[in-house]
Amino acid sequence: MVIEKEYGVSTFGKSEKKQSIIKSLQLLNNENTHDFEIVYKLHSTVGGCLLICKNKFIKKHLYKNVFITLVYGKVKAKYNTHNEIKMYLKYMENSNIMIPVCENSNNINNLQMLTYEVISNTILLNKQNYSLLKIYINANNSKYIKPLLFYSLNTCIVGDNEYINIQKKLKLNPNFVYDLAEKKNKNYNLAYEKKMLLKSLHKYNKELKLHLYCFNVTFESHCNKFISIFCQLPKHIKDTLNLFGASSLIKLIDEQTENKQNLGLANETVANPSIIREENVKNRIIQTCKDGSIDENNKFYDAMKDQNRLDEENEELLKEIYGKNDINKRGRKKQRRGVLAKNPSKLTEFDAPIYFTDTQ
Repeated sequence: MVIEKEYGVSTFGKSEKKQSIIKSLQLLNNENTHDFEIVYKLHSTVGGCLLICKNKFIKKHLYKNVFITLVYGKVKAKYNTHNEIKMYLKYMENSNIMIPVCENSNNINNLQMLTYEVISNTILLNKQNYSLLKIYINANNSKYIKPLLFYSLNTCIVGDNEYINIQKKLKLNPNFVYDLAEKKNKNYNLAYEKKMLLKSLHKYNKELKLHLYCFNVTFESHCNKFISIFCQLPKHIKDTLNLFGASSLIKLIDEQTENKQNLGLANETVANPSIIREENVKNRIIQTCKDGSIDENNKFYDAMKDQNRLDEENEELLKEIYGKNDINKRGRKKQRRGVLAKNPSKLTEFDAPIYFTDTQ
């Protein structure tokens, strides 16, 4: 089961004053006598697809997530290309800020990575650039999105308050050697861009929320099929893009979401196909072969079937035209002489369509 978690709703929070998914799930388990479990956690400021299972099958098998985020600045990268970021990270003492560490670190678990794709980097507001990115990373590792983007791309997610003023926090740690002044763009000022954005939002009484959400989850079902679920853009991200004059991006993403949801293109959302186990690949190949043999007869054009379909559509159209006001004042059915009994120059859009054909 996949639910669309809203912004501000906690995943595992148990506070009586706050709404959370785990409390609603406990009520669902009591009503249906099922043992539903949440597969991964999404922060309260991150909405989108949340995967819930009633057995341990999915937890032991592969699942992937795709996030969409809006960041400050113009991220230079090739379109429709997966760009990889790798970095060793660890938490700074007594802080929720992560810092990069030496690659020779003894702990291999410090190595974090993600793959990103640039949807658009031409978004402008008050001469300030913004970029819309698609992030491929497991939801359990979504906490690494902010530091990886900050230290690798020198940018922050719109609405992020942790890394936007990181200079103040880094000064308190004398053991941390990372010169923020050595960035490629020395005039880059994230705090100033945030200030300008806040001014624009205050004009419309809008709140600056974190512009990051889980766009997709793809998982393997118990019958060896890959299922892919998508979520629509949340309202606060749509409002910001409309403010930037990027309404075409909203329409583009919504159309892609609807098309992929209908077609079930699960293989397009897997960022690293090489990570998939060999057994899963074999099962998918076998399933594809089975589906191909079933649909073999449907590959040829059937003229008779197509003609019958057209006749049915024409019949439904005629019923819709003549089905209204078909009874006179006495309650009797009106006599219809057909449109050909009228003057052809007086035909209206309510008359039945006339089909012409070439005669030899």
